[in-house]
Amino acid sequence: MHRLRQFILLGSLLVLAAAVPSFAQESSRSGKAYWNGLVDNKVQLVVRGLSLEQKAIEGQTLADGGFSFTAPLPAANMTVRVTKIDGRSNRVSVVQQPSSANDFTAIIEIHDERGRSDEYFVEISW
Repeated sequence: MHRLRQFILLGSLLVLAAAVPSFAQESSRSGKAYWNGLVDNKVQLVVRGLSLEQKAIEGQTLADGGFSFTAPLPAANMTVRVTKIDGRSNRVSVVQQPSSANDFTAIIEIHDERGRSDEYFVEISW
């Protein structure tokens, strides 16, 4: 009976050991980026790896906002989501998902059609 318990315990540990790398690999693919800055009409945030470039599409070109990453955007096909934390317009969306066709680049668009600029704070997650 003691030998059977050892066998079951050893088998359980092997299953657990096999699952840990898979879990670690999956969680290392998730991450977030945060951006805050001013938007005058329409801005795109171009995200690749650990870089985030701000482009004024319509309206005035304003000073670049600030950003930070918890992890790089992986060079893999995946779904990116954006959440507006602060800012007056609800027109904040992902307009390009990362894929091999676009060098794993995500593009987030913020459209503030009201007059004058407003400050925005967004969370980008994958």
